[in-house]
Amino acid sequence: RTEQIADALADAAGPIRSAAAAILELEGKPVTSKKHALEDLAKRVGGDWGIVLHSVTEARETRTVSSTEPGRALLGLIELCERLDAHVKSNLAAR
Repeated sequence: RTEQIADALADAAGPIRSAAAAILELEGKPVTSKKHALEDLAKRVGGDWGIVLHSVTEARETRTVSSTEPGRALLGLIELCERLDAHVKSNLAAR
């Protein structure tokens, strides 16, 4: 089960990071890397995403998750995506 969660986090990392970079570009903000784009947006939407972002990076680099609750990391990533969606709808929908 933990391996499946690590795979899901790793597989989701690339597209979510790409989406974050695209959001920043649409907002006219500089993008240094897709990883940093996601980190920057996570800060802006509020919440404590440290463990989620760490778990995503760890899963992407090693295909494992050392978090004691990998399921929480996956659910946290889903919640972060929901926050990003709300951010886009409130900040970019009028453009």
